[in-house]
Amino acid sequence: MKSSIRKLTAFVLAAVLALTCMPARTAMAYDGSDAGGASGIAESDAGAQGVQSVAENAQSAADTQNAADAQNVEEVWEDEAGISGDTDEGLLPAGVGTGLTLNGNGGKVKVGENSYADTWYLAEPTTDLSSYAPKKEGSSFIGWYSSADCKAEDLLSTSYSPSILNGYPEPGTEIYAGWQAAVKLDGNGGKVKGPDGEYHDYCYQEEYSFNLTNYRPVWKDHWFTGWYAEPECKTRLTADYSDSLLVNPPTPGTTLYAGWLTACKVDGNGGQVWNTESKSYVDSLFIQDDNKSS
Repeated sequence: MKSSIRKLTAFVLAAVLALTCMPARTAMAYDGSDAGGASGIAESDAGAQGVQSVAENAQSAADTQNAADAQNVEEVWEDEAGISGDTDEGLLPAGVGTGLTLNGNGGKVKVGENSYADTWYLAEPTTDLSSYAPKKEGSSFIGWYSSADCKAEDLLSTSYSPSILNGYPEPGTEIYAGWQAAVKLDGNGGKVKGPDGEYHDYCYQEEYSFNLTNYRPVWKDHWFTGWYAEPECKTRLTADYSDSLLVNPPTPGTTLYAGWLTACKVDGNGGQVWNTESKSYVDSLFIQDDNKSS
């Protein structure tokens, strides 16, 4: 685009010089008659109009080229990311502008509801990158790093969330997603709620965290009791006060199993039943059989 504009500029300058350096046509001798004076003025006006016309045509051509170039850039973004973008945010080379470049580092950065890209440029730096949480098959996202090899000393994320940065990165910075082998969450007879919002026999933890609330499993007529290290549910990994918060971080690549208690629903069928825990009457309740687990 810059080359086209330079050529147009050179063409305009050449045209102006050619039209202004023609004395035989634009500077006629005045012989005292009105006809001669009028003729000289007419030719001078015609020359000025010619210069203006050339300049206007050159500007129109430049505007057309600029519009075409802008359209081409937008089409490239649409082809690569599946969405349209502009110069404020999108697929720009690392280090361009004063914003922040997110590099999936082998994974994909979330850039829309169902859109992902290898890299993504943010015009304005921010510490909350939850909307751009990356994903990689078979891996858990563990945080953002200042280097591609993700050394511990280069970690930029907070300890409580891999998507939240400790502070604002330097303008023009490129940061990299860190990965580790994903933790597998097995429903163990029930169904686990996956990152897609659907329920599956098992799923992988996309974002490494102590908090497994978003993966809470379900099983008809059963109570979920927490996550365990084995299918027989002997070693409980979740806290006593919560069935979804892990006591210790899970080992990368391991499998956690959902624990269950069978339950029987007692319905008042229009009346009420006594709840021994709340010391009150309720419309219905579940009775757990502590001697049975799945």
